[in-house]
Amino acid sequence: MSKTYIKEIRINKFRGLKNITLPIAERITLISGKNATSKSTILGIIAHTFNFKNNYITNKSIENRTIWGEFFISKFSEHFKLSETYDPIYSMNLEGIVFDKHSQQDIVFTQELGDYTKQERQRVVVRYVDSNKQKQDRKITHPVIYLGLKRLFPIVERQNQKAEFDYFSNQANKEEFITLSNRILLKTHQNSSTNMTSTASKFLTSTVAHGNNYDNESVSVGEDNIGQILLALLSFKKLKSEMKNEYQGGILLIDEVENSLFPAAQQELLRVLNEFASEYSLQIVMTSHSPVLMKEVLKLNQDKNKLLYLTNSYGEIELTNWELEQIEADISGVVINKAKTTPKKIDCYVEDEEAKNLLNTLLNRHKIKKHLKIDYIKGFGCSEYIRLIEKMPHIKKNTIIILDGDLKPDKEKTNKLTISKIKHPNALTLPTNLPPDQLLFLILHNLPDNDNYWRNSLMFTKPVFSNAAKEVYSKFLIPSQILSCNEFEKIIDTYRKKQATEQKPGKRVRDIFKDFFKSTTINNVCKSCNPFEYYFFRQSNGKTLKEEFLQELINKLLKQGIILADSKKSCYNTDKLR
Repeated sequence: MSKTYIKEIRINKFRGLKNITLPIAERITLISGKNATSKSTILGIIAHTFNFKNNYITNKSIENRTIWGEFFISKFSEHFKLSETYDPIYSMNLEGIVFDKHSQQDIVFTQELGDYTKQERQRVVVRYVDSNKQKQDRKITHPVIYLGLKRLFPIVERQNQKAEFDYFSNQANKEEFITLSNRILLKTHQNSSTNMTSTASKFLTSTVAHGNNYDNESVSVGEDNIGQILLALLSFKKLKSEMKNEYQGGILLIDEVENSLFPAAQQELLRVLNEFASEYSLQIVMTSHSPVLMKEVLKLNQDKNKLLYLTNSYGEIELTNWELEQIEADISGVVINKAKTTPKKIDCYVEDEEAKNLLNTLLNRHKIKKHLKIDYIKGFGCSEYIRLIEKMPHIKKNTIIILDGDLKPDKEKTNKLTISKIKHPNALTLPTNLPPDQLLFLILHNLPDNDNYWRNSLMFTKPVFSNAAKEVYSKFLIPSQILSCNEFEKIIDTYRKKQATEQKPGKRVRDIFKDFFKSTTINNVCKSCNPFEYYFFRQSNGKTLKEEFLQELINKLLKQGIILADSKKSCYNTDKLR
C-alpha cells in the first residue's frame, strides 16, 4: 500500500460514545445522524491522532504548508473543550488502527485523558508502539486538514484583508480553482465565475471564485464554502508535488459538508471529492444530515467508501446497519409507510436448480433478497449465457448473472472458459471453485462423524450420507480424509482425463453429481437441514466466503441503482474451504 491511512476506531468510552467500532473507508466516509450523535466528536478523535510538524524517521522538521501557509495539522482546541468535572481522567478509552506506509504495518494507537492535576490544562495523550517496537507518546506523522463550521461565518461579517497566495500566481492553478468552483456550483456560460479573490481574517482564510460584475464581498456562503473546500483539496495536490515519492496521502475532515449547498451542488461536490481522494490518496471523512449525500455515497464503490449512520433513537448512541429507507425515516422523525414501499427488483439468472438452491440459501434472511428475481433458463450454461449477451447486449444493463464457482479465473484454467471471458459487467460466481452439487458433497464429506450437524431431526447421519453418495465415492475413488477444494478438483479432473482415453467413457461428471443432488435423500435434507446453510452460516470459513460473495453482489446491485445501506465488508478471517 502506497499511503498511510486510518482503518478503524474502537471507542470503548468517551462522552456519549460507548462500545462503538467505526470502520473508516480508504476514500470517503460519510458520518450521518441526528443532532447529538457525536459526529463532530469523531472528527476530533481522528484529527487528534495525527501531526505533521516533525519527521521522526529523518529527525527533521516538516516545512510543507497548505496553500494559505499553515501546517497540515488540526489543533485540539478546534474540536474539544474539556471539563474537569465531566471529563475526568480515564473517562476516555479508545483505540484505533492506522496502516503506516513507511513500515507497511498496522499501528494500534490509544487515546486517553492526561492528568490535569499535573499540568496547567488537561490534554489527550496519543500512545502507540512504532515499527521498531518503541513506545511512543506522540501523534502519528500524517497530514490533516480540518474544515469546521467556522468556515460558514458570512464573509461580509469578517474583518477581511485581501491576501495573495503564491500557489495561484501560476495561471493553471488559478484556472483549475475557478473551473472546479463553476463545476460544483453548476455555473455555466454567462453565470460562470471568471475571477477569484483570496482573503484573510483573524480566524479564517478563504479563496472564492466570482464573476467580473461583483467581488468577494458579494459572494454567497455556499460559494465561500466551496472555495475553502477546494483550497484544502488543492493543498494536498501541492503537497504531493512537493514531496514526490515521500508523499503518503492525507486526511481531510469536513464538518457538515452540505451546509449552504443546494442538492445538485452536493452531488457534484461528492464527485470532485471522490476524484481527489483517488488521485491524491486522500481519506475524506465528513459529517452530514443530507439524505442526498447519503444516497450518493451508497452509489460509490463500497470497497473504498462508506456511510456510517449513528442513531440515539434507542437511548445510547449506536452505529446502525440500516437501509436508506430506515435512515431517512429516523433522521426525519417519521415512520415508514409500508403500503408505498415497493422494492426495486432486478432479474438474476443462475445456471440451474442447484445454483438457485445455493443462492437462496446464501441470501436467506438478508435484505438484498427482496431486490432479486432469481431464475434460470432451462438448458442454459455458461456458453449459452455468453451467446445471449453477445446477441442481446441490452441485458447487461438490466440483469445480474451468477454462474457456478468453477467459472472463477485460475492459473490452471487459462485454457478453459472462465467468468473473466464473459463480457458482462454484472456477472459473478458463487462461492468456492466448485459447482453447487459438488460443493454440497464436499461440505458433507468433510464433516466428522461426530459433528453436531449429524444430530438432526431427520436422522441424516454420516453413514446415511455415505450411502446416498456411494456412486460418487465409487466412481471417483474418493479417500476418507478431509479434502480441500483444490484436492477435490484434482480428483474430478483425473476422472475426466481417464474418460477422454476410454472408448466407453461412462457417466459424465455432471450427471453423477446431479443424480446425487436430486436423490430423494439429499432433496429431503436440503429442505429440512440444509448443508449449505450449516456451512455458510455456522462455520467460520463458510461465513467468510458468504460475506465476500454478498459484498460483491451488493456492489453489482449498487451499480444497477439499487440503494442499500447494509454494504459494509465483513472482517472475518479469509480461511478457505477445508
